[in-house]
Amino acid sequence: MPADSNGYLIPIYSLFIALAVIAVGLRLLARVLTQAYFWWDDLANCLSFVWALPYVFRLARCGR
Repeated sequence: MPADSNGYLIPIYSLFIALAVIAVGLRLLARVLTQAYFWWDDLANCLSFVWALPYVFRLARCGR
């Protein structure tokens, strides 16, 4: 049985996921507002969120 099977870590995971989404969103907003070029690190940030979506949805299902 996994250590977090009772769901007590889900709020902590959710908090850090929300903070990561806010940080990346603010970074992309700053790039747009300053008309700076998007580089490989911005692309890596966006791709990592796309890659992490299945894990986020799995986490959300565990909380039910």
